[in-house]
Amino acid sequence: MPECPLLIENAVKIYSSRRVLDSLSLRVERGDFLAVMGPSGSGKSTLLHAAAGLIGLSAGRVLVDGVDLAELSDASLSRLRRTKIALVFQSFNLIPNLTVEENMLLPLLAGNSAPDPSICRAMAEKLGIADKLGCYPLSLSGGEQQRAAIGRALLPEPALILADEPTGSLDSAAGQEFCKLLRTLCADEKRTIVMVTHEPAVALAADRVLVLRDGAFAGEIASTGGLSVDALSSEYHHILECGK
Repeated sequence: MPECPLLIENAVKIYSSRRVLDSLSLRVERGDFLAVMGPSGSGKSTLLHAAAGLIGLSAGRVLVDGVDLAELSDASLSRLRRTKIALVFQSFNLIPNLTVEENMLLPLLAGNSAPDPSICRAMAEKLGIADKLGCYPLSLSGGEQQRAAIGRALLPEPALILADEPTGSLDSAAGQEFCKLLRTLCADEKRTIVMVTHEPAVALAADRVLVLRDGAFAGEIASTGGLSVDALSSEYHHILECGK
């Protein structure tokens, strides 16, 4: 049986005596598209950074594809992030003096492999930026840069995609297009996605929404199918105010 892409058990993270994550547990199955919402300071980004192994936990554990992150050396953790975890942030983090193609191929080159350029082109076609491969990032729109960034993240075929406010630097139209792209990746390729957002319109792209409050899950919107943005927003605020 394939390993669960992401399993978090009783995660605790303490900063300066404040419990930013409070005995939080989460299981994400292959092909799931999960959105995490919560007010500022609720622990959303801390949760995502712990899932990526960017920070360690004070207690509990994180397993990615069955691997306990706490048991890895720094070198092994970097290798796992490069091959198993795709990170998509609000900032695109593209290298300006490299072309789109060179940016997309970076993770494979970092693994000392000689990637087939046709793989990059096929990914770029899927993302709608095949005509931009020879361009430099600053000549692209925000939406095109975000697509290049997700192409770079996906080429190693990761077990898990972690997205932290991925539409924050995009206008509303480009943000909606990006959400449709994530939805397609999840549906057609069974990609596993955990996305942190504060925007109901973005969270609507996910299969389900978990609401985080004070470092713990306050409740869940189990299915977004058929919900409007206003309805999802109303449920979200109801959970924050009243709990499950």
